[in-house]
Amino acid sequence: MTSHTIHHPIHGSGVVIGQRFAGFELHVRFSNGRERYVRADEVQAEAPAMQELDPVQVAHPTRQVCSGPPVPRGIIETLRLGIVPENRVQTFTFGRDAELAQLQGWLTAEDDGARIIQGTYGTGKTHILNYLRRYALKEGYAVAFIEMDTQESPFSRPKRVYSQVAESLTYRDALTGRHLGFKDLVRCAVYAGLTRTHPYFSHLETHLADEAVWNWIMAREDIPRPYDVNHAYNSLPGLYNHGTAANIYTNLLSGLGWFCQHPKLSLKGLILIFDESETLFGYQTRDSSVKSFNFLDTLLAVANNDPWMLGHPQDRGFITSSYAWNIPFLYQPISGLKLALAFTSLYNAPTAVKESLIATSVEQIVLQPLDEEALYHIFEKVRGFYRQAYCFKSDALPLDVVFQRVLEKTQQHDSLRMKIKGFVEALDLLRLHPGVSPDEVLV
Repeated sequence: MTSHTIHHPIHGSGVVIGQRFAGFELHVRFSNGRERYVRADEVQAEAPAMQELDPVQVAHPTRQVCSGPPVPRGIIETLRLGIVPENRVQTFTFGRDAELAQLQGWLTAEDDGARIIQGTYGTGKTHILNYLRRYALKEGYAVAFIEMDTQESPFSRPKRVYSQVAESLTYRDALTGRHLGFKDLVRCAVYAGLTRTHPYFSHLETHLADEAVWNWIMAREDIPRPYDVNHAYNSLPGLYNHGTAANIYTNLLSGLGWFCQHPKLSLKGLILIFDESETLFGYQTRDSSVKSFNFLDTLLAVANNDPWMLGHPQDRGFITSSYAWNIPFLYQPISGLKLALAFTSLYNAPTAVKESLIATSVEQIVLQPLDEEALYHIFEKVRGFYRQAYCFKSDALPLDVVFQRVLEKTQQHDSLRMKIKGFVEALDLLRLHPGVSPDEVLV
C-alpha cells in the first residue's frame, strides 16, 4: 500500500508512506512537504496499481464478517465518529431539498458569483459543503475546497489562500472520468493557447517540465520566485506573501476560472468552497482585519464579473500591491468563479463583515437543525449499513424506542454528529446485549 500516489480533495496529491488502524487511516506525505494522517475513504488513487482498490477494501483487506456484498465496516467505523464518509455524502443527505435546490440553481445562474451557507455547529454545514463539492464535480465544474485558518490560511494572506486553492483543486476528466488536479488543468490551458496573455500563467509555456516553476505558480513557498545561484528565474514576476497583494491572487484565480469556463477545456467554471469562513472576524490586528476585508471584497467583485475590476488596480478603491501596480484584479470580463462561503453564524459578526456582504448582495442559505423525519431516515441508513457489517438483524427490536432514546440523550447538544454517533453506539449496545430491552441498555 505504501509508496503509491493518491489525491486528497483538500490537501491535493501525495505519496502514501504508511498506515494505521488496520488501514483505516493513511500516512501521506503531500506535495507541499507536509505529512498528515487522512482517512482511506477520502482519497483517490492516482497510480495505476491502485486504481482498482476500494477504500473499504484497503481499510479491511481480508476481514469478511458476512457473506454477500463487500462489508461496509469502514463506513460504520467512520459513522462511529459521527462523520459521514466522503463517498457516501449523497446517501446520507435528507431533509435538505430546499437548500440543495437553491445551490443547484445558483450554480447555473450567470453573474451570481457567491453564496453564504450559514449554520451553527451540528447542523451539517460541512456535510452540505461536501455535497456541493461532489455535485459540482459531477456537473462539470472544477472545485477547490479551502479550510480557512487564522494561522495557515487567513484572508489577510491572499497567497496562502491561493496556495490552498492550487493544492486542492480537482475536476473530472470528461473522457476518462478520472479526477485531475491543478497541474493537469494548467497544462490543458497552455496546450489550448489560453495562457498567452496572462501575466503569470504565460510563464508556464516554456517551463512545463520545471518543478521549481510549478512550485512558484502554486505558491508553495513564501519567497516571491524560485532562488537560483545563476539567477535563472529572475524573469518570473513575483508572487508576494503580502496582505496587500489581493490584485495578484484575484487575477490568478480569475485566470483559472476563465480557463475553466472556456469551451476549449469543456468545463463550466471553478467553484471555490471556503469552510470556517468565520475566521474572517476572529482575533486579528486592525491591519490584518483591513487586509482580510479587502481580499474578501475584491474576491466577491471578481466572482460577480464586475467590469470595474478590469481597470487599473490603483484606481479601483482597493488596497493593491505596489510590486504589482499594473496587475488588474480581474483577468477577463468573465471570471468563471463562484464562491461558497460557510459561516457558523453572522449574528455576532462585526458590522464591517455584514456591510461587505450586503454591499455585494450575497444571498444566504441558512441551515436549520434537521427535523425528526430526516433524522429517522439517517437512522435507517445507519441501521442498514450496520446490519451488513455485523449481520445484526434489528427488525424485531422496538426501533422507534431506540430512535427516541438516542434523541433524548443527545438533545442538549443539538448536533447531527452526536446523533449519528448515538445511533451507532445504540446498535452496538443492543448487539452486545442480546435479549435485553432497550430501556435497560440505553441508559
